[in-house]
Amino acid sequence: VEVVASIIATCCCNKLTADDNTESRVREYCTFYEQDVPAHFRGEQGQQNLERAVETLSRCSAWRTTAKSLGNGVLEEQLEWAELFEDSIQSFRLRRLEDIFGASAEIRFAPSQCTLQDRCLVSVQGTELPAGVFAHESTQDPAFMQQLRKAAEELLKISGPLDCRPRGLKSAKFGFDYTEDVYMEPTSD
Repeated sequence: VEVVASIIATCCCNKLTADDNTESRVREYCTFYEQDVPAHFRGEQGQQNLERAVETLSRCSAWRTTAKSLGNGVLEEQLEWAELFEDSIQSFRLRRLEDIFGASAEIRFAPSQCTLQDRCLVSVQGTELPAGVFAHESTQDPAFMQQLRKAAEELLKISGPLDCRPRGLKSAKFGFDYTEDVYMEPTSD
């Protein structure tokens, strides 16, 4: 099987310090990218410094996703820092993807007013990403958007409506209760 492209979510950068099982993945991450780091992060002391840096960057990248939480104390500057911290961690992945595919970029795939987990890494074989992947930022690409709509229609024909609501969760603030294990009729949006 030939892989010609990849899309990787970047939303869980903060989970390097504690994944869903509350285990740190910092050492694993640092070991995986040890050949890609600057020389001052090599050797035993350098590796320890890298792990501390990645742990701090990872933990603080969570400021992005908690900034809109009720009663949060995240400052505007912390939001900017968190995005830069995440960029630093993702830079190793981007370079690795460029080595594998040729063209890679981190893009925003949704407006930040919809979600703060709005970025992903996109890679394709070749030297340039299609302009359409940047359509939400500054360019308009009707052909790409039409292709995307057609692909979504095909997916829906095969799978039926997609229900992306958070099953098992309940929120008084946002007025939903999906704790019941029953089929929910998908909404039109």
